[in-house]
Amino acid sequence: MNLTQLDRIILKNIQWPNDFSEKRFCLWDISRKYNYSIVTVKNRWEAMVSSGFIVSLKVKPNNELFGLRRGLVALKNKHSMIKEEEEFLKRNKYITNTYSLENEEIGIDFLYPSNLDPLEFINKQLEYKFKFNESSYVAIDNNLRCHITRKDLLILRELINQPLLNAKELSSILGIKRTIVAKSLDKMSEGNAFSVDPILNISCVENLIFAIYHAYVKEGSEQKITRDICFSLKDNYLLTKYFIPGRVLILASFNNNEEVESFKQQMSSFDVKKQSLNTIFKTNPQKYFIYEQLLNELIEKHSRNGLNNESDEFSEEEVIQNKKLGKADDV
Repeated sequence: MNLTQLDRIILKNIQWPNDFSEKRFCLWDISRKYNYSIVTVKNRWEAMVSSGFIVSLKVKPNNELFGLRRGLVALKNKHSMIKEEEEFLKRNKYITNTYSLENEEIGIDFLYPSNLDPLEFINKQLEYKFKFNESSYVAIDNNLRCHITRKDLLILRELINQPLLNAKELSSILGIKRTIVAKSLDKMSEGNAFSVDPILNISCVENLIFAIYHAYVKEGSEQKITRDICFSLKDNYLLTKYFIPGRVLILASFNNNEEVESFKQQMSSFDVKKQSLNTIFKTNPQKYFIYEQLLNELIEKHSRNGLNNESDEFSEEEVIQNKKLGKADDV
């Protein structure tokens, strides 16, 4: 398929948090904001899904709810990875995604228990079969900023199952007042309790080059710098993750190598500490579903039993076994 301008608008706005609105958007919101009919917006959404470009839309609970954190690291890979090694990576539920970088390294996106050393943990998970470029490690702090009740978890669980629902629809399904649902969604959005992300299979899009722009910036300047860079990218910009403290991460698509080189020349004008642009040759969108099973088990457990937001430390075994984290408010 070929991406249209409306496709890019949908991708920019359907993710949460994003740099375009202060609230989570559903397709109706996009229709009203950009003056497209809801039928047109839904048709483009369905076209991206049916083509396989959007594998799914995922509401991801903040990993810190379950004593987990997230990290990124690159594997040293001087030769093509054999099939057995690829399958080994796919089977591990703590690895949420893998992707190839143009410098012959393989990017690993993974979860680890918050009380353990991340590189030690991932090495153990992978049975010390791979060599890491340890200097490439990036810790992603999710910064959970709100207390989550059992009622919030029930709403979040339904949103995970049906990510495009608005407060009114969630209220009808759960039998909870719409105003309460709306307040819960606002609280969880502002408190970084969840994010909304399209899971993309970039190989389904024809004649495009995909690249990840990564920059270290002064904390507090992420939004402004993201806006400036997205303005430079214009229609090339697809997704951003400016909410990572001190980091700017942007997924961009380019029509040809000339556009890539043109953007690289603009990079020298950006007010950042350090930056890079890495072309992605392939991604593994199916890997997310193993990770999703882990989160579904955890959220199902704690929507029944509750959890707390204290800074408890958990062993690897306790995380894996979904040990009850504590008490929570009654529904």
